[in-house]
Amino acid sequence: MMGLELQGLNVYEKVMTVLLIIYAFMVNISTSAVSICICLGVLTILLQYYKTGNIPCVNKYIILAVSIYVLTGMISNTINVGGIDGIKMWIGHTYRFFPMFFAIMYIKNTNQVKYVMFAFLGTVFAENIVAINQSLHIWGNYTENGGRVIGLTSHPNILAPMLVMFLIALYIHVNNFVAKVKIKILMIAGIGLSLISLILTMSRGSWLTFIAVLLLGVLMLKR
Repeated sequence: MMGLELQGLNVYEKVMTVLLIIYAFMVNISTSAVSICICLGVLTILLQYYKTGNIPCVNKYIILAVSIYVLTGMISNTINVGGIDGIKMWIGHTYRFFPMFFAIMYIKNTNQVKYVMFAFLGTVFAENIVAINQSLHIWGNYTENGGRVIGLTSHPNILAPMLVMFLIALYIHVNNFVAKVKIKILMIAGIGLSLISLILTMSRGSWLTFIAVLLLGVLMLKR
């Protein structure tokens, strides 16, 4: 399928893998593309249930990941925007990310992870290149709130938690799943650009969240 190595997967897993790859790349670039992927993903799940009577079980670690992501975003926006307005802003944005977490139920092998991470890396570079260019006014002055970058999002406090997610995902992938030096260099470059963009958002809540995640990671490694 599309030149991808997806041996050993059933047709539903193959379709969901392709949709997840497109979704991972387009999530911050095109709302229309994301909406189409979501609709096709839902139809695939319904068709699988109709044909087989089964769908993948929701993994407890996926539920934990979703909970942590939503919670950190809400904390960040509450600190930066203030109260209920920050929470509303975050809830209004996270609907685009929920399907990605649950589509992960269809990930069965390392090839799928590799393809999705390449797509994810593409959106990381796109987001960071736009954000850094905004700070330099290369593509015009698109910044707001005292020069805070917004990237491809609508607000710096939406961009910042996403950058924290980028940093965590890339770091885990580099340290656990990547062997090739060239790919590691690309992902480390993505980490570096994400750190720069995170600083340029001037989002104190996300800075604190990132530091807390770092400290938690250090404590877990010591154990």
